[in-house]
Amino acid sequence: MGIPTKLHAITKKRVNDQYNRIRSELFDFWLMFPSKTGLEFEGTPHTVFWARVNGVNGQTAGRIRGLVVGQQISPIECNIAELKQHHPYRLLKEAIETVLMETADTCRKYELNPKLYIKEAELKLKKLIKEVYCDMTLIDQRLRGKGFPNRVKRVDCSYYRDGVEELLRYLKEHAEAAMLIAPRPTAQKKKGILRKLLKWLVGIIGAIIVSIIADILGHFGWIERIKTIVHNILTSK
Repeated sequence: MGIPTKLHAITKKRVNDQYNRIRSELFDFWLMFPSKTGLEFEGTPHTVFWARVNGVNGQTAGRIRGLVVGQQISPIECNIAELKQHHPYRLLKEAIETVLMETADTCRKYELNPKLYIKEAELKLKKLIKEVYCDMTLIDQRLRGKGFPNRVKRVDCSYYRDGVEELLRYLKEHAEAAMLIAPRPTAQKKKGILRKLLKWLVGIIGAIIVSIIADILGHFGWIERIKTIVHNILTSK
């Protein structure tokens, strides 16, 4: 990833905070799904778990009825809207927006060039996306295996490839937007830096010139003559 920036620790914490939030809202919810609802992890619930869009087969609201644990038809229902609140696409989009906007705000507040800092946040968010989907395959395996994950095969990347690619496009677009929100140092600040540089250079050059003149005068004995003249003027009455 390259050399960490000065905001590396802050950016890392921001991304970790989002990961912990996703664990709470996504992983914990789905791991407890069968016991809380009595529904099997199949059909619509399984579709919503892997959804990368807001709707489920065009359905954005309503309730579903499914199999209870034990393979018996049951009138137990689950609100689709509630399931959608716990699917990865929505949560990861929120994480992308939050981390990038917080990074842009920091750059704007302290007048930092956003290029390196936004890029660092983007790379960490890419890793977050892939890590979340990798964790989801383990949760999916555990739920389909009904607590015995080794009984079923772990899903392959075809289950989530489209979702990851779409989120990476979303990340790229928002990273570019964050660059615009957090502009580079203003022209006024650049002028201030230039003035300080010129003042420093003038001081250095002035000291060199004074040193050269003193050496020349000393070489021809003018310094001693000047001292004698000044002394005579001050002591004469």
